[in-house]
Amino acid sequence: MANTQANRAEFAEKTRNLTAQRAAYRCSLPDCGRTTIGPGGQPESSLCIGRAAHVYSAAPGGPRGTGGLTWDELRSPANAIWLCADHADLVDKNRGTDYPPELLLSYKALHEARIARELGGIHTPLGWIERLQVHSSPLFAGPITIDFGKLTLFIGENGAGKTALCEWLAAVSEPRYLHRWETIRRDRSRVDIEVRYFDPAPHIARVSFLAQDYPRYQLDGKFTVVPAAPVKVIYPGELEMSWSDEKPDDLELLCRVLGLDRYEILALCETLPASGVTDVTRVWFQQDEDGYILRADVMGTHPGLTFGGLSSSERQRVLMTLAILAANRFAERQPTLLILDAGAWRLDTASLKLYGEILVSPAMGFQTIAAIPTQDLNLDELRWAGWQVIRLKGQPPGVTINSDVRVAVQN
Repeated sequence: MANTQANRAEFAEKTRNLTAQRAAYRCSLPDCGRTTIGPGGQPESSLCIGRAAHVYSAAPGGPRGTGGLTWDELRSPANAIWLCADHADLVDKNRGTDYPPELLLSYKALHEARIARELGGIHTPLGWIERLQVHSSPLFAGPITIDFGKLTLFIGENGAGKTALCEWLAAVSEPRYLHRWETIRRDRSRVDIEVRYFDPAPHIARVSFLAQDYPRYQLDGKFTVVPAAPVKVIYPGELEMSWSDEKPDDLELLCRVLGLDRYEILALCETLPASGVTDVTRVWFQQDEDGYILRADVMGTHPGLTFGGLSSSERQRVLMTLAILAANRFAERQPTLLILDAGAWRLDTASLKLYGEILVSPAMGFQTIAAIPTQDLNLDELRWAGWQVIRLKGQPPGVTINSDVRVAVQN
């Protein structure tokens, strides 16, 4: 027995205590949140029913495997999640397949974000989107269920349905994301989806539609005519710079790309210097007779360059910064989702890791979905960075979800 224990990367007491404290001694699973410490049987005793559980296993052959992590990484606070005793046992059942590492990392990030908000005096509960169920569609081979974490990554070939999933998810609260589907007539198969979310009480929002028809909405089983789910979606579009003779209005351009009102963007720019979110340290507008000109201070380049004078990657960093700030503000009041689609964002392993480190932070109270084409990605690195990976395989109407890397499961 002693030799077996020596081969396990057990947590030090300091790590267990830190994990418990960052979770406020409450279970990190979204449906639980149980307090795990309280009075003991005697006046001078306390009782703790929580555990610092391993995300990746403490030893080879354990549930979820070791993920290629080093001995020190397996013992680090980053690999620990605080759970009540019941859920600490549950997550390891069935060799951990129901709770893969990236899902546990996302649940940990969501829970710590909730605790950070409460610690900062923000008493509105943190909402989150738990699950998307596609009951029928013209794209997938059958019904699918996708459980979302804090960071969720869709990968697959062009045309496999990544953007469709993003649009359908966004359409639960904003019908405009279905406009593209008015002209898509692969067949007359009805798209029927439902989204389970918490605010913090559980709710189910459902939308179904046919091409060239208006959508039908339900909330908790009741027909609502219009969307009633209080889910905010930040879904930046593709940046199309116009270099015509007419001077562009940068504020109008950002409104169109970010889907925000001009007053919202101006207010976000004022809060940016104190945020420290990315390496974009300042954004402001100068107004003249032709409109608004954006200027930005981006680390690594000359300060005060115009938006048009920045490189494409620097413009993306400006947009990403404003999108993150907007999502975090909305998340103070309602479940909020930031969607990064490959049509608008250049994302690879390096950029996903970089943004992942920002987006997984407890300071960020929203969830993120990224959708990119199949390419050379280091999936192990991305999972360790907190991305829950879902691979779409094939072409409509036979798209499936690859079981070797999926979190989604077919019904």
